[in-house]
Amino acid sequence: MAGNGRIENLKPFKPGQSGNPGGRPKKRPITDEYFADSQLPMSAKDCKRLGLPKGSTFAQGHARQRNLDGIKPQGHRASKEMREAMEGKAPMRLEITGQERREVTIRVIHETKQ
Repeated sequence: MAGNGRIENLKPFKPGQSGNPGGRPKKRPITDEYFADSQLPMSAKDCKRLGLPKGSTFAQGHARQRNLDGIKPQGHRASKEMREAMEGKAPMRLEITGQERREVTIRVIHETKQ
């Protein structure tokens, strides 16, 4: 095993060659299970409790429950979750005001600590 793990053995990638040609693994086991479970029908009792038609899925029940949670006095979390699920996270907004309306260029620099 002479030479393994030594800096002299490192070889750079050729131009245009990826270090991870397969990319990120496509499987998401937990997410896939959540999705599969969300497609299952709920019990008739749970459908009735949420005011949904018989045979509604857990995904439909979850959406209905989030809607019901959103109208409660402390329902802002449920409302935020629903909006982000539909529209994505809200972008940060920046407003600059002044006497003149001019074009402004903003340069953002990210520094890393060493």
